[in-house]
Amino acid sequence: MATLNISKTDAQELLVALGWKAAKGKKADWLINKFNELPDLMDNKEEEFELTDAQKALADQICEAVDDEETITIDAPAGKAGKKGKKGKKEEVDEPKAKTGKKGKKGKKEEADEPKAKSGKKGKKDKKEKKEKAEPKAKKAGVISTIITILEAGKAITKDGIVAKLEKAFPDRESDAMRSTVGVQLSRLKKDKGMNIVREGDKYTLED
Repeated sequence: MATLNISKTDAQELLVALGWKAAKGKKADWLINKFNELPDLMDNKEEEFELTDAQKALADQICEAVDDEETITIDAPAGKAGKKGKKGKKEEVDEPKAKTGKKGKKGKKEEADEPKAKSGKKGKKDKKEKKEKAEPKAKKAGVISTIITILEAGKAITKDGIVAKLEKAFPDRESDAMRSTVGVQLSRLKKDKGMNIVREGDKYTLED
């Protein structure tokens, strides 16, 4: 079985960009558990996140690995070796941990798995702001919804043909990243969404 190795820094930065602000201080097991939620998240809310091209490509690789039930490993960043002393024990720790000595509002915030809306008087305002931000984004078609639209046209088309149409629709995105997304989605839309995507040679058709 294939194995996907990801640097811890890249994994944390991706999850932070996807809304899990607490990812910076989490262990590898926590990060991997969140990766298992990525396919559904990217299917339903991809357009809501502002990811770099590198992060989009990494997210696609993770989604493909999860769909194929591949093993995902996290490579911890190398710590400073050589200088030992009072800091020696901290350097031996696999990853940074939240401070346990001083607890309070900050401590509770760091322990939360996912970002939570501020409670109190600002709650309604926050919801209103989020709703206002979400509305314009919902109007813009994302890569996945565009792939579905292309297939729903009913014409047999190759992966390259789909990628060519995506390049016109999203000129600011990298072709390699979108090509990876097409490969993942053709499999996932059939398996998870129940779409009857039929392959004949190198062409794909969506049948009723």
